Amino acid sequence: MTEQERLYELMLRIQDDDSLAFQQLYELTFDRAYSLAARILRQAPDVEDAMADCFTQVWEQRHRYSPSRGNVVGWILVIARSRALDVLRRRRHDTDPELEADDEPAADIVVSDFSPRMQQRLENAMSEITAAQRQSVAMAFFQGLTHQEIAAMQALPVGTVKSHIRRGLSALKSNLDDWEDYYE
Repeated sequence: MTEQERLYELMLRIQDDDSLAFQQLYELTFDRAYSLAARILRQAPDVEDAMADCFTQVWEQRHRYSPSRGNVVGWILVIARSRALDVLRRRRHDTDPELEADDEPAADIVVSDFSPRMQQRLENAMSEITAAQRQSVAMAFFQGLTHQEIAAMQALPVGTVKSHIRRGLSALKSNLDDWEDYYE
């Protein structure tokens, strides 16, 4: 049984309110989710908050998971990223609206949970898009900035930022067409 099959089996049990299966799923996926959130937040207390929110949401929305929309790890990582960005936005709101450069997540993030082959493919794909597209995509997805925030920071019209992101994502998608290979 592959890891994906095992995680899917656990999700089915979780959807039947099996808390032991949830504990097993947590143990098997926590490190990946934590790693993703840590790359976005970089501060352990914030990452811990995001992880608590993430796995609470996994449990509360267990009935919403559908394999037709992606594998279990992907679903959890989307939730982890979303919760980390929520914490980042709260932090931004609670402190200075503009983070110092040292506090910003790196623009060249590569998720370590990808297989080495996919890490290389992602790096190659990112190098194929323009610098403006790469910067806009990174600011939107790794820093959680809105189109308006990116436009203000880059002194560009919002429409231009949206175009950079749309074209960048389109190019990335065409270069990364076999998403199932992301995880070993």
